[in-house]
Amino acid sequence: MDASVKCNKTLEELRVQIDEADRRIVNALKDRMDISAEIALYKKEHGLPVLDPERENAKLTSILTDCREDLRAGLGALYPLIFEMSRAYQHQLIGDDLTGCGTTEQEAGRDGENKER
Repeated sequence: MDASVKCNKTLEELRVQIDEADRRIVNALKDRMDISAEIALYKKEHGLPVLDPERENAKLTSILTDCREDLRAGLGALYPLIFEMSRAYQHQLIGDDLTGCGTTEQEAGRDGENKER
């Protein structure tokens, strides 16, 4: 947004818009985690590891390529956290005994050589 453009809304109106955007983000993350749960079941049934670094790297590259340039740094920091959250949830669902949210296979003594997705 151009800094020279004046805002015609009140702070309260803008905060209402932020609240709605936050609700959409939370709902999108809920949807993502529901899909992640299905992926966890698929992986468990097929003996696949949770971590697939190639998939995560490709996904992050795609996201950063498709987003606005001014959002790249923030999304580049955010998405690894989302991936970590998804992996932790998948480990929880398939019954892996990992301590700490977001623990990777390497930290748990796994090699991560097999591919997940």
